[in-house]
Amino acid sequence: MHLVNFQERRWNISTIRPELNIRPWEGMSKELQEGNKRRKWVEREPYAYWKGNPSVSNSRKDLVFKCNASSPSHDWGARLFSQNWTREEHQGFSSSNLASQCTHRYKIYIEGRTWSVSEKYILACNSPTLLVKPNYMDFFSRGLVAMKHYWPIKDDGEKCRSIKDAVYWGNTHPEQAQEIGRAGSKFIEEELKMDYVYDYMFHLLSEYGKLMKYKPSLPPAAAGDDDDEGYQLITSEDIL
Repeated sequence: MHLVNFQERRWNISTIRPELNIRPWEGMSKELQEGNKRRKWVEREPYAYWKGNPSVSNSRKDLVFKCNASSPSHDWGARLFSQNWTREEHQGFSSSNLASQCTHRYKIYIEGRTWSVSEKYILACNSPTLLVKPNYMDFFSRGLVAMKHYWPIKDDGEKCRSIKDAVYWGNTHPEQAQEIGRAGSKFIEEELKMDYVYDYMFHLLSEYGKLMKYKPSLPPAAAGDDDDEGYQLITSEDIL
């Protein structure tokens, strides 16, 4: 379920590429819902969680090396873990099951080289998503509302402080924090149903099709060949 994504500031279509160990969305969505039931929000670790590859962007490196807890006196309320995908692939993805990572009260979303496919999985955890200001938009991102579906985090020198403030607020306002977490999960569960995704895909391809300048035609050799009487040129009018 990886459609066209674009850079918010430069409007460049990003490269579409395969992801590791991503299973069909309908089954994965149900697994995430079941994972949410294993531990109530109040019983989860009272920190912000992130696990991924920090080497793919400076913003991620900054997050892991500056915002991780180094001592009791330097605890930003985040628990951050590096993921070695080469090792993980060799071990059969035994420690990267997304449905088993809904164990903390807050989940951090941060981009890699471009957008990260993890956004919908993070939002689906019933924990408030601390969304580090993105440069790229996923196909559903415009439907998300700050402070309703997620908590915005600055992507600057105050990133660690911004995370700590969000965690402190959530731990001291548990009902409001849970509302944000539930709203984010509800959005993913209801708005990303595959019927809606297919509708979006059809609309997207139809609109891009309107921009095409190419008009199909039979080559001269084929047009004059009596043996081709059984062939017919199919145009967009025949389809639509």
